[in-house]
Amino acid sequence: SDTGPLPTVHVASYNFTESQLIANLYAGALNAAGQPAEVQVMANRETIVPALEKGTEVQVAGEYAGSLTEFLNKQVNGASAPSVASSDLDATMATLRNLAGQKNLVVLNPAQASDQNAFAVTREFAKQNSLTNLTQLGEYSQSDPVIIGGPPECPKEPDCLPALKDSYDVNVAEFVSLDAGGNGVRTALREGRIDVGMVLSSDGVLDEFGLVILQDDQNVQPVDNVVPVVNREATTSLIESTLNNVSAKLTEDALQSLNYSVEWEGADPATVAAAWLALNELG
Repeated sequence: SDTGPLPTVHVASYNFTESQLIANLYAGALNAAGQPAEVQVMANRETIVPALEKGTEVQVAGEYAGSLTEFLNKQVNGASAPSVASSDLDATMATLRNLAGQKNLVVLNPAQASDQNAFAVTREFAKQNSLTNLTQLGEYSQSDPVIIGGPPECPKEPDCLPALKDSYDVNVAEFVSLDAGGNGVRTALREGRIDVGMVLSSDGVLDEFGLVILQDDQNVQPVDNVVPVVNREATTSLIESTLNNVSAKLTEDALQSLNYSVEWEGADPATVAAAWLALNELG
């Protein structure tokens, strides 16, 4: 019997380009597979995760393995719980799935594409001070405390400001609240308003701003592969297979190139996502 059209799935997106691209990849692939879907832009993880758990407003989100693991770890095991995400993808995914299960969430297959927090400086600053990694930044900052820019939640997130202070002994003069790896940070770096900016490893346009990433030479950053997360009640085999197919094709190069098209060439995320899906026979 015909049960009528499938209910529309709402794919949550964070308010930054890459997240909107991923949400559009998911929604576009779902629509092409016969599952109506639309993108809903929301503020942050604090808003999206509880909404996903409830499943009334949004049912799917593109997330990041390590960041989501730590977020859920604090929710399930308390704010002072020791970190459980690591630079080991399999171990982190196992932990993530366990935590997500306690929150009414299903975590699908990770993409090869990853988006770790990274810290950038201008090419000139790196050259002048012979900096290639974060250990050297820590040493440099002892005599020259640095101004750091990043998203508002950076001072509290273990793999943002605390990682610089605790693991690399970076002497921070000031923290400037900007955006999550977007033009706010890039422009502030280029204009010299900050010395170091939190960027994303998948950023396609750092080069255009004359910026370089300082190597995380102690492997402090946990893996942050892109993963689809679905509300348990909303999960269907069609949704699972469709989103896993997207993950299977989404490489790091693909993500950087998608980001470049939107951030640098000014293309629309939905248009760029649709073109990529068509090219990969998913749209």
